[in-house]
Amino acid sequence: MEAKDAEPTLTESEFLALKARAAAGDQAAALAILSHFEPMMQQCSAWIGLPREDAMQSLRLAVLEWLQGEGDPMRPKDRNGAEENA
Repeated sequence: MEAKDAEPTLTESEFLALKARAAAGDQAAALAILSHFEPMMQQCSAWIGLPREDAMQSLRLAVLEWLQGEGDPMRPKDRNGAEENA
């Protein structure tokens, strides 16, 4: 049987404040956001065609890149890491 979705642990305003702090380089805020998304990333990693730890590492990296404003983590990248034009 599927587990119920957990109640959100952060309000929207708390999340936005953490995101702003993480974007400014606050490592504790970035870790708090990663921790917030960890259960969801664990579920998603089961469906990614990679070993689970590799999938988790890719998901964590995408979140960190998003926090640092390095583009859209959902947009495909070319071999050099540049975002492809969609």
